[in-house]
Amino acid sequence: MYQIKEKILRNGDHERKILTIQFDQPEMAIVGEFLMTDASLLHYQVLDKLEHVLSGKKPIDYFTGNRCYLTIKHERTTIEDLYEGMDGINTLPSYSVATEKLISLVKMWRTEKDRLSR
Repeated sequence: MYQIKEKILRNGDHERKILTIQFDQPEMAIVGEFLMTDASLLHYQVLDKLEHVLSGKKPIDYFTGNRCYLTIKHERTTIEDLYEGMDGINTLPSYSVATEKLISLVKMWRTEKDRLSR
């Protein structure tokens, strides 16, 4: 389904470990970008939005990050690339994922990132 790898970024004497995720299905690349760039924003605020829609507290919600825009509905969430249409930037196609699956992916990502920071 996906592979998570630790990478080390170096700048002079400074090193920093980061996590990367790559899905086996190339069409899910935007999901990986979302997890790596936007899921952790505001202490994983996106989880609250996803769970409110899934529980029926809201019929629809939206989330905008640095790279991705989410349209959250009960059954499915669509992730779009905010860079779409910008010249000279490689963009990724939108992808619709089951909202429950996205919640579990965000929670898994948070656990992996927490593990890395220990």
